[in-house]
Amino acid sequence: MKYFIKEENPNNPYQIFKYEKFEIPLKEIILFKQHQTESVTYALYSEEGIVYLLTSVSVINNCICGNGNYGKPYCKIEEINRYSLDKLDQDAYNWYLTQAR
Repeated sequence: MKYFIKEENPNNPYQIFKYEKFEIPLKEIILFKQHQTESVTYALYSEEGIVYLLTSVSVINNCICGNGNYGKPYCKIEEINRYSLDKLDQDAYNWYLTQAR
């Protein structure tokens, strides 16, 4: 993987990154969005045909920055058009509440 190293951890399958922090150039981000009602910012990033949901991110120096603990595989790139912004907001917020904090 380009920005992350996948960590095989059967006790926590959603903890997929070895690195604590990441920086991804904005030009490589599919979507960067503030949740409609909650104070959660999230981004969608695609690598090797998989879209990753990254929560609790910020923009610094034209890069999306955040902690590796806040990412998970979301869907295949060809499936992303099936998701509305409302669905993405809901999934990002649910992921943030259940796993990312």
